Amino acid sequence: MTRMSRFWITIGVAAVVGLAVVAAAVAMRDGGDTPVSSTPGGNEPVPANAAPLHEARLDLAQRLGVPAKDAALLHARHAGFDGCLGVYHPDTACTEQFLGGYIAVYKAGSAEYRYHFGGGRFVAASFASSARIDDGMPVEAALRADFGALFAGYARHDAALRTGTPVEQLVVTAIVPVVFPDGCLGFYRPDVMCDMAISPGVIVLLAGPGGEEYRYHAGGASDQWTLVAVSFETGTVQTQPDAGLVARQLAVREDLAGRLGVHVGTVSVTQYREVTWPDGCLGIVEEGRVCTAALVDGWLMRVAAGGTEYRYHGGSGDAFRAASFVPGAELRDPLPREE
Repeated sequence: MTRMSRFWITIGVAAVVGLAVVAAAVAMRDGGDTPVSSTPGGNEPVPANAAPLHEARLDLAQRLGVPAKDAALLHARHAGFDGCLGVYHPDTACTEQFLGGYIAVYKAGSAEYRYHFGGGRFVAASFASSARIDDGMPVEAALRADFGALFAGYARHDAALRTGTPVEQLVVTAIVPVVFPDGCLGFYRPDVMCDMAISPGVIVLLAGPGGEEYRYHAGGASDQWTLVAVSFETGTVQTQPDAGLVARQLAVREDLAGRLGVHVGTVSVTQYREVTWPDGCLGIVEEGRVCTAALVDGWLMRVAAGGTEYRYHGGSGDAFRAASFVPGAELRDPLPREE
C-alpha cells in the first residue's frame, strides 16, 4: 500500500468517527431517542372526533337550520353516566358500565340547548322530547375528560368560523395551564360582573397561516368551565400565560417538525397537562432499562402533524423525551391527580 493510499484511508476513518460523534451529541439532547425509522411505533392517528364540542355545535346548527357561528358553547361540566348518557327513552335498555363524561350547554338566539358526552359519542339531550333527562353523577379524577384539550379543540374551530380560515391552516401553538383570579378568567369586559371564585383553566394560543395570532381563555370554578374568545371581544387582559411553558411547547413543536421534515407552522398542540409519572422513566418502558421507583411530577404533551398524533413526556423541567419515537418502548399513562 502506498503512502498516499494510507493517507486517504486515515482521512476517511476520521470523517466517519467525527460523524458518529456528532450524531451521538444530537441524540443526547433528548435522551438518545432519535427514531430508527420514519415510522415510529408510538404514533397514533388523530381521532376522528378530535373536537367533540365543535361536532355537537355543528349538530345543533344543522338541527336549527342556522350557521354554525350562530350557535355557541356556553359552558361544560363533568358528569358520569351509564350507557344511555343520562337520556332515558321509554323501553330502551342501557348498559351499566360507568362512563366518565360531561354535559355541555350551547346558546343559539335566546334559547339554550344541552348535550351529553361520554364513551366517544354525544346525545342531543334537548331534542329528546320523550326521554327522561338525568344530570349524571360525580366523576373521580381518573375518569375525567381533559377540559384543556377539549376547549382548545373547540377554540381552534371557533377561530376558523370567525375568520373564515380553513381549520387545517390554524394551529394551536400552546395550551397553558393557569389559575385565573376570578370568574372573568383574566379578561375584563365592559359591563360584565365577575364572581370572586378562583378559577383554574388554560390559555389557548393559536396561529394562522399568515402569522396571525388568536387567544382564548377557558376555565371555571365549581367544576364548570366557560370559554372567552379574547381576540374577538372588547376588554382588558389581566392574566398572561407563563412564558416558560409557551417556550417549552414551542420546543416540542420544533422537535417534531425537525423529525418529520415539515414546517413548525403545521404542527399543532392537541394536549398539554401537568401529570405525575409512576417512575423515573416518565412512563417510557424500554427493555433492559432500569427505572427509579419514585413518583415524578412532570408533563404530558400531544402534538399533531399530517393527521398523526405524537406523544412527548417531560419531567419537572424543560427536558423531554419524544416518547413516540423511542423504538420498541411501551408507553404508559401518568397517574391520576386528585383535584
